[in-house]
Amino acid sequence: MAYLPDDEVHNILDKGLTKYTEHTVLSLADLSEDLRLTRERGFAISEQEFENDIHAVAAPILDSSGYPVAVIAVVGPFVQTPSRNGC
Repeated sequence: MAYLPDDEVHNILDKGLTKYTEHTVLSLADLSEDLRLTRERGFAISEQEFENDIHAVAAPILDSSGYPVAVIAVVGPFVQTPSRNGC
């Protein structure tokens, strides 16, 4: 969504945001900031936003005009490891 033209983003947002987990971004201000950061770094990060205990990283595949035509993503379980100092 970060690489779509503003009018397409507004059309999507007009349909409303759905809460999937307690981590789902629902605030328009937070979503706008997330989209800005995604464009800045070139990829999106999802930390349990769609499904609990699942993290993902995704990057757009753009056509020659810069329009997103596909995405490539890596999705996996969130695993919290103990700290190395044993605490």
